[in-house]
Order: sequence, then C-alpha cells, then structure tokens
Amino acid sequence: MKVKVLKAPGIILPAMTGFIALLIGNGLGRFGYPPLIPSLVGQRWFSVPQADYLGAANLTGYIMGSAFAAWINRFVPSVNLIRISLLTATISFVCCAFPLNFPVYFLLRLIAGLAGGVIMVLTAPTIFRHTPTAKKGMLSGIIFSGVGIGIAIAGDVDPYFSSTGISDYLDKFRSAIAGAYPGFLERMAKRK
Repeated sequence: MKVKVLKAPGIILPAMTGFIALLIGNGLGRFGYPPLIPSLVGQRWFSVPQADYLGAANLTGYIMGSAFAAWINRFVPSVNLIRISLLTATISFVCCAFPLNFPVYFLLRLIAGLAGGVIMVLTAPTIFRHTPTAKKGMLSGIIFSGVGIGIAIAGDVDPYFSSTGISDYLDKFRSAIAGAYPGFLERMAKRK
C-alpha cells in the first residue's frame, strides 16, 4: 500500500485537524471536567465523593482507551476510529449537560475517557503517515498544543460560564466547540 505524502503547503489542514481532535478529546473531554466539580457540587448534582469518582471514571476510561487503541485499530481504520471517538466524546459532552443519575453520569465520563485515550494515541500517527518527514516536528507541536489549549479553555472558561447555570453552559459551549471539527475530518479523509 502506497501512502500519499502531503506537500508542505498542505500542512495547515492536517495540523488543525490534529489540534482540534486533541483539544476536544483530551483538552476538554479529559481535562474539562475538574474545573466543573465545584459547580456540580454547588448545584447539588453530586456530592463531593461522587464528583471525585466521576473524575476517576474519566481517568480510568482514558487509560483503557490508550491501552486498547492500537488493538482496536487492527479492526477499524484510524480515521474512522478517530471520528467515532470524537462523536462519542461529543455525545458524552451533550449528555453531561443534564442532571442525570450518578451511574449514568459515571458511564458517560468513562466513555469520554475511552474516547480521549483513543484520540490521543491515534491522531498524531494517523496524520504523520501523510506528512513529509521534515515537517513532522512542527506538525507535532501544533497537534499536541491542542491538549494544552483545551486545558486552558476548560480552566478559564468553564468556571466563568458555569456560574450562569451548568446545564445551559455545557449544552451551548461544548456543542459549539464540537461542531467545529467535522469539516476538518472530512477534508482529511478526502486526502487519502
């Protein structure tokens, strides 16, 4: 199988695709939860121990997703698996915008972690297969900065907007962010 390598001017699209995928899957999906804990407890959705368990569920899912991503990738192509994981993370975000019972929320946080682990393990290698060797360093810096920018957004924006009501905030903000990536993934898939 011959792999098509992208030309240098075509680096921006794959870089932004990876950036957005890691921003959503890890920056927001994995690290977007801790800043919301005070609001979840303050609005009496969960007790402090329950909120802590939800964070642990997300971490557990992330470890599982990271550990099994390569194995799952044997059966599902990388781009499709990344798409499924981004869709799964988005659905989890939207569902977490509602006051659900603890077991359901626990499952949603576990699923978000699984999706984030898969995204973290598969995104960069998938994009690197289509990238000239000389551009991989620059590309990796852009891609992995998505995690940090997502953490910064979650840490700065989540507490600010969650004071207006956590359901309203989560529903609007995460749906808007999640809506930003489908075009990137479609263009990346067409480059194959």
